Amino acid sequence: MDGDEVTNHYGESRAQRIAEFHRHQDTPVLGMWEGSFVQWDGSRGRLTGKATAFLPGADPCDFHDGSEFDSELRFRD
Repeated sequence: MDGDEVTNHYGESRAQRIAEFHRHQDTPVLGMWEGSFVQWDGSRGRLTGKATAFLPGADPCDFHDGSEFDSELRFRD
């Protein structure tokens, strides 16, 4: 296929793929931007970079550098 033939992308978005996953699983998903990482201490995560949390039945929530959260992707103090 020539490059000119592939000009539009009609595939699923990340949010659509994760919504499909959540139809079958209730596991929270953390979609991290390239170069981001999480430091995990066993009960709390701390984000370096940017990410989006996807929880079943909820709107996506943006996490920013320094965000702290638990294993269910709930913000922690």
